Amino acid sequence: MPWKINKSFLSRLNKASVTVGVTNIGRIDISDDYGLFKLEEISFVPGKAVFGGVFTTAVTTFKGTMLLNFTFSKPSISQERSETLANDVISCIVNACNSRLNATFS
Repeated sequence: MPWKINKSFLSRLNKASVTVGVTNIGRIDISDDYGLFKLEEISFVPGKAVFGGVFTTAVTTFKGTMLLNFTFSKPSISQERSETLANDVISCIVNACNSRLNATFS
């Protein structure tokens, strides 16, 4: 299935069929202890060749912590606009978590 999506995007380079993208690799369930090394976080970003002019968010969860990576490309999206979008996404997540907490303790 992913190859069909990639083929579709690659056939229409510079013609965005979406305006934003979210990809979630999910919970990463591997050890964090590698002898002398301890893994603190895991993250990824999708290739910009496929998501050229699109603001994207890549999500991973490792050891109970969610990590968001926001990507964009200039000049399609300005630095200021992408920072506003990223801040809005984080605000929505925080508000949703707070609402859920308030509902639990009400």
